[in-house]
Amino acid sequence: MNELVSIIVPVFNVAPWIKRCFLSLKNQTYPNIEVLFINDGSSDESAEIIKNLIRDDHRFTLFNKENGGPGSARNFGLKNAKGEYCIFVDSDDDIRLDAVENLLQVARDERLDVLAANSFVTELSGRQRPGIKIVKPVEGVVTGMSFMAQSIKRNQYSGSVCINVYRVPFLREFGLYFDEATLIEDEEWMPRVFEKAERVKFIDFQFYHYHLRVSSQMSADNLLENYKAVLYVCNKLDEHFKKGHVTKEVKILLNHLVEMCLEWTSDNLQYLFIYKQNTFASKMIWNAMRISTFTKVLFFKVAPNLYARCKHKYRLISKKIRGENNEN
Repeated sequence: MNELVSIIVPVFNVAPWIKRCFLSLKNQTYPNIEVLFINDGSSDESAEIIKNLIRDDHRFTLFNKENGGPGSARNFGLKNAKGEYCIFVDSDDDIRLDAVENLLQVARDERLDVLAANSFVTELSGRQRPGIKIVKPVEGVVTGMSFMAQSIKRNQYSGSVCINVYRVPFLREFGLYFDEATLIEDEEWMPRVFEKAERVKFIDFQFYHYHLRVSSQMSADNLLENYKAVLYVCNKLDEHFKKGHVTKEVKILLNHLVEMCLEWTSDNLQYLFIYKQNTFASKMIWNAMRISTFTKVLFFKVAPNLYARCKHKYRLISKKIRGENNEN
């Protein structure tokens, strides 16, 4: 194996964590990598720290640009990447030291457009858990739409861009760049990538290490903007996938969008007025392809407060049961 692998790392105000990320990339067992740090207008010492860290390693490059958000930074990296394959890493996370070596082996041997893998998460308490709990993995090489639909049905779908490997010529051939207008560009981008991918495979390799922190992108401080972003993404994907033939796989995705929108709205009833004004709200009852989803949407429309209370109680009971099972 000698293919160049590009690792794209958006950077924004991550001075306390950037060295941990850097070391996990510098010490990869597969040496033929290029790492593109995209400084997205940081106001802290992130850029200066990176500049000092990468001084003696030609494989690392620091780019400085005006702030445009993570989607803008990832697009910048993708347009400047020279590798045959690419991986996206957030600058406050890290990856296993054998990640690139193991991922490239499979992606190359199977001639994949996308290799989907897994992660593990360190919570604020320090407890670690799998990013995706795999019960029954999607097996073999399949199309992207088949993989996405099967993963959604098995409750194993992730919209994160960081736990996959992508063939760069494939992304460029179909112009698969990120929407720079949304905070949750992952959720909008991944379905479009799977739509075009002909060869996708999943391996339950937990190579990516998420570190949850209070000031992360999806924190309570950004709750309103994040909620608006969810509605924006649901609307955009709904319009995009209804332009063509609405296949069984598309219907499964649309149902997933309904569930996502319902989850966010019922958790944040203070924004119910925004939901009611959004065009996706009127589509939810028609996009609910499963009887259980249809029933939940109907319940929520009739009695949103009661629905939210019931859901909260269900979560408490489920958490208690899981706790008892863990003790046993």
